[in-house]
Amino acid sequence: MSPSDPTLAEGVRLAKLAASLGKDDSETLWMAGFTLAVLIGDLEGAIALIDRALALNPNSANAWRFSGVVRALLGETETAITDLERSARLSPLDAFAFVGSLGFVYAHFMAGRYEEASTWCDKTLHEMPDYAPALRMKAATCGLLGRLDEGHVWVERLLAVNPDETVSGMRLYYGVFMKNPGCLEALLDGLRKAGLPE
Repeated sequence: MSPSDPTLAEGVRLAKLAASLGKDDSETLWMAGFTLAVLIGDLEGAIALIDRALALNPNSANAWRFSGVVRALLGETETAITDLERSARLSPLDAFAFVGSLGFVYAHFMAGRYEEASTWCDKTLHEMPDYAPALRMKAATCGLLGRLDEGHVWVERLLAVNPDETVSGMRLYYGVFMKNPGCLEALLDGLRKAGLPE
């Protein structure tokens, strides 16, 4: 999504409005925080809102899950894993467990543990087989681990879901919220090695 896209500005406006109007509602706060993280890369602002959500409701599996995802993107990988594990304990049969599993992928990937990230991709894709973020990460980890034939298979699956995906498109998308330049370049390098078109 381009920074000039009017729907982006509207999404940010609505997330900020939700955070303001729902300042005492934990579910509203974590959703607003995560929205701001993904749309404009405001990871610190997202954590502030998610932390407030957790102060209001320390038993919110959703807030712990998204705390884990955002902290993984911030590079706080061990805290992220702790938060994701807590979310899973609070809601072991959650319909959105695949999001938590993707959080584990990000946490291990950001820490350079590509084998562990790949294993968590398998779990995520078992839970949600056509989940594009997990397909991307699986292809990238295969590329980085030198499993190029397997990586090509995952790129084919990704392109079956999102036919227009490219390395340059992923730079724009992940560049918003993947703030560690080394991790972003590793992701793109892995996707390139696995055969995603430029």
